[in-house]
Amino acid sequence: MNKVAKRALFWATTVLSLAVPAMAQAQTTTEEEIVVTARRRAESQQDVPLAVTALNAAQLERANVTDINSLQGTVPNLVISPGQGSGGSTPVFAIRGLSQQDLTHLSDPSVSLYINDVVIPRPIGGNVGLFDVSSVQVLRGPQGTLFGRNTPGGAVLVTTNTPSDEFEARIAQTIAEYDTYQTEGVLNFAVGSGLSVRIAGMHRESEGYVFDTVAGQNMDFVDENAYRVSLDFHPTDTFESLFVIDSATTDNGGTGVYARPGSIGGAAQLARDHYTTASGTPVHSDVDIFSITNTTSLQLGDITLRNIVGFRELDNDTLEDPDGSAAFVLPIQRVTEHEQVSEEFQILGDAGWGDWIVGAYYFSENGSDQGLSSGLFAGCPTTPQNLTFTDLRQYACFSNTWSTAENTSTAIFGQVTFNLGIEGLSATVGARQNWDERNAVILNRTATNCRFTVDHDDNPATPEVNPGLAGCSLALSADFSEPTYNVSLEYRATDDLLLYAAHRHGYRTGGFGARAANEAGLSRTFEPEIVDDIEVGVKADWRPGNMFLRTNLALFFAEYKDIQRLLSDPTLTPPQTVTTNAGQAEIQGAEFELLFRPNPWLEFTGFYAYTDADFTEFIAPNGADLSIFPFARAPRNIAGAGVRVDLPMSESLGSANLGVNYFHQDSYSTNDSFIPGVTIDEGRDIVDFVAEWNDIMGSSAGVTFFVKNAFDNDYSTSVLGLGAATVNSAAPGEPQTFGVRLRYSFGD
Repeated sequence: MNKVAKRALFWATTVLSLAVPAMAQAQTTTEEEIVVTARRRAESQQDVPLAVTALNAAQLERANVTDINSLQGTVPNLVISPGQGSGGSTPVFAIRGLSQQDLTHLSDPSVSLYINDVVIPRPIGGNVGLFDVSSVQVLRGPQGTLFGRNTPGGAVLVTTNTPSDEFEARIAQTIAEYDTYQTEGVLNFAVGSGLSVRIAGMHRESEGYVFDTVAGQNMDFVDENAYRVSLDFHPTDTFESLFVIDSATTDNGGTGVYARPGSIGGAAQLARDHYTTASGTPVHSDVDIFSITNTTSLQLGDITLRNIVGFRELDNDTLEDPDGSAAFVLPIQRVTEHEQVSEEFQILGDAGWGDWIVGAYYFSENGSDQGLSSGLFAGCPTTPQNLTFTDLRQYACFSNTWSTAENTSTAIFGQVTFNLGIEGLSATVGARQNWDERNAVILNRTATNCRFTVDHDDNPATPEVNPGLAGCSLALSADFSEPTYNVSLEYRATDDLLLYAAHRHGYRTGGFGARAANEAGLSRTFEPEIVDDIEVGVKADWRPGNMFLRTNLALFFAEYKDIQRLLSDPTLTPPQTVTTNAGQAEIQGAEFELLFRPNPWLEFTGFYAYTDADFTEFIAPNGADLSIFPFARAPRNIAGAGVRVDLPMSESLGSANLGVNYFHQDSYSTNDSFIPGVTIDEGRDIVDFVAEWNDIMGSSAGVTFFVKNAFDNDYSTSVLGLGAATVNSAAPGEPQTFGVRLRYSFGD
């Protein structure tokens, strides 16, 4: 018996032993269900044989989730950090330790973001416009069959509210410290029979909380606007076509970072607090996003035809100072233009023996990605404050990591769940065949010359030469294909108890690195990552007396192969940063979620996640063994707990509740190449308070008072390191913040 089979047998036995008491006590009663679409159809969260956490609009409100980044603290084993050098509007996800560091369009994420069933492969701007949302679902573990490649770690699904046939109008105003204001409005109405319209908008502004003593202003100010128009055409009960038009713009500051001890500027930083820095660089993050999606469904008896079309375009101009010091070390400007189109056709069926789905998928994107940077080198100015890259282009230290790309992906897929002839026992089998093509043109350059050399005659015996700016172009292409699949066995022991065991195979597409300095480094293709996991779990509802208890447990083990890591390659001349398939790893752990209502006015929630991620092989490009280094972006322990109390109040006065939430996250390494001291080493322990008063005095008004980070814990959301003698910086998390949210609804 191999190692994977032994672990599966051990965990299955463990889960069965834990489930026995639940089998004895489970009763057939009803409870409000959480509906998810983890298998591309609406079903109860307790019926899905995988680890999934779903938050509805009320839960998002109580957890103060106002953007994607603030999902951190609500879901086990989810780590979200701002993209390095990409501004606060760019969330980078890690689930169960699977993540990525390179954010260019020559590589892809390990965790994919979906908005209204359309994938958002480039996370730039993903943190903007989370308003009028129906639910957020976080699927953990490989989701390759139904959600495609680039989901070996999982997927984050955001679903916005659909228009209804009833009139509805709502306005909300949030006011918080640091001159923070957020205004939201919703208008919903029907236009004749079978056509509904929903219009929603949001404006958010804040002066930020990281002060730059050189620039004389805060670095992380916010100014965002977004709107959404949704049209739902449903002339009959069997046909529906939903159009969603989204637009969002930001005129934000940068992330806001400070130099840590041991780096340039670190000594001077010791005299300042966690939220004060000295940079002088005019950091900003300007993003424009426009998207259109359409989902059309036609029901023909027990068969449903569904088509999902998506279009999205993105323009981004971000300037960051990742070193956080006043020295001219590492200012980075990202200029991105991106456009994508996707088409997915599904056929879903329900039968007496089970249900099934088959489909075909097409995705295409093209764009340009520029990474303009300078550094502490000869020819650079010594006082760079208030210099823009228009100014810096005249200096010899200027460089631009510039690439254009056309990426396409096609796939066919199918999944079936069928009864096995024993009451409550069923199996699910799914498979997907993916074909991916990546075409790129590298245009890397300095102020005066091409940044890379080429071998014009393709003869490795002759030296490479610099083609100069006029000939600075290198075309690259690669094809990848990989089947992904999943197999699971589910046993519905009672209406309140589900046991399952699942095996999944997922992959992340290969690609090219964009940072190398010669053709040999640039044309080095890195292959796809492969993940094979086993997950066993139990989802149980307990009903002792009039109480309700929900306990969901998942245990997982994953073999992670051909891991893509961004590393320095000293074997190239000169030494260069490349993306390479550096190693293999084993990741195992447990996730537990709890919901307990001892009576109607008291609710306890909690979760705990343990992740043990270890390299079994991690070889640097020069052959050095790095397997003793910690696994990047994989904190060992993540936990959260909350309690909510409904206050005794006359119905004529409305309803009110008080809540407190706690979140803990261990320290972890943030870089693909481990640098001692470059970690989020303080961990995170955050307590939030919230109080709600709804239906005030019988009206449609409500108010929420909240305190974020109530005990003012100092923590970091990201850390960047490029060597102890140059860059070691951190971005501080949100300080203690008091705020109030007012809202009023009209109509239904």
